[in-house]
Amino acid sequence: PDRIMERAAAVLFLFSFFTCACCSLTELDQLCDEYVENHWLSLGRGNECNVLEYGAQGDGVTDDTAAIRAAVASCSFHNATSVIVFPADMSFLTGAVNISSNQIFLLEPSSRVLAIQSNDSYHYPYVQALPSYPISSGKNSAPRFQGFLSSYYATSFGIIGNGTIDGQGDYWWNLYDNGDLTMTRPRLLELCYSKNIYISSVTLQNSAFWCLHVYSSQSIHIQKVTIDNPVGSPNTDGIDVDSSQNCFIDAVHIRVGDDHISIKSGQNTQGYEYNTPSENVTVQNSFFGLGGGLAIGSETSGGIHNVTFLNNTMSLSGNGPRMKTCPHYGNSISNVEWNGLRLDGTDQAVFLNTNYECSNVNTSIPNGGYHGIKISNLSGFGLQAGVMDCYEGGCTDFLFSNVDITSILGFRCHNITGVAYNTHPKMCFDDS
Repeated sequence: PDRIMERAAAVLFLFSFFTCACCSLTELDQLCDEYVENHWLSLGRGNECNVLEYGAQGDGVTDDTAAIRAAVASCSFHNATSVIVFPADMSFLTGAVNISSNQIFLLEPSSRVLAIQSNDSYHYPYVQALPSYPISSGKNSAPRFQGFLSSYYATSFGIIGNGTIDGQGDYWWNLYDNGDLTMTRPRLLELCYSKNIYISSVTLQNSAFWCLHVYSSQSIHIQKVTIDNPVGSPNTDGIDVDSSQNCFIDAVHIRVGDDHISIKSGQNTQGYEYNTPSENVTVQNSFFGLGGGLAIGSETSGGIHNVTFLNNTMSLSGNGPRMKTCPHYGNSISNVEWNGLRLDGTDQAVFLNTNYECSNVNTSIPNGGYHGIKISNLSGFGLQAGVMDCYEGGCTDFLFSNVDITSILGFRCHNITGVAYNTHPKMCFDDS
């Protein structure tokens, strides 16, 4: 218990660095490793709540929803460090749960938190639609199912340990594929209007819909997380950073049925009016297996700025850099860079489409588009080096450098302006 309290205090101590202007994101990562994993700094005792003490059985069969919700509620003390413990080698079957400020969910080794396979409102309460998306049953119904593990207006919390959160999503995939749902499937982790978030070392798998959705939140640190959704599972993105700022993703391992990473900022008129960009995002030192790619979009209406993908490896992915949006979607996308990316087998190494699944576009709002895009030190092999198709004036100031793709087909471009240095195959644009 003392080590648990020290660990939780150390995590909460680190949150103070997220808003410190003198600390770079790299320094934050080093601090997290040093303090959380090694030093266990203690800044005051909190409250440990072992879910077994609240009646959870942990046998993977009994419905532990009431017990786990009771443990979480009992550990919600103002300004106190609280730890909700899921003991090692046990499986807890539960409905949706909210995490509150100053709480740590600690999944001990080989523990599993299993999403109950039900769509009733007790296990998955109904929540409001997101304000930056149009209403639709597939993505943003009104109401919609709450995420399996959610936060709303929470501050300084974490999800840590070497356990697994399993959405048991096949139940939801079948409902969706058969057209039996009128409400949006629950995300596995949905973190809304929150800040100072730390997620480390857990495994997330079989999400019903998007796996880890960070929405309208700030100062997020995700490291050493494994995400595993099977090929063909519908819309099971890995990590979606959506209208959020200051997000650092490091050393993750992702295999999914859709985009590995997707940076978003709302869609169409609703996203433009919500007017909250995603910006200052770094994704580094990570491995990506089967899945769609490292995406910007397609929901880009609030704007996306200052995003860096650094030193990553991909194997058998659909794309590497993946850019998608629509005309008249609102704010622009700028200063995005993929640097140091290895592709071991891909369909199209670079993908860009500015007419991607567009419908009900509002021609009264601006075009947006991609501007100031850099792709450097990209290597690997695949079927095609790249396809980049843009509306006129929508893709400017591109820079490709040190690109070496072994492919059957080369690059194909339409309405892309920029310069290229040391690229193979020959780049299809070059204004230099």
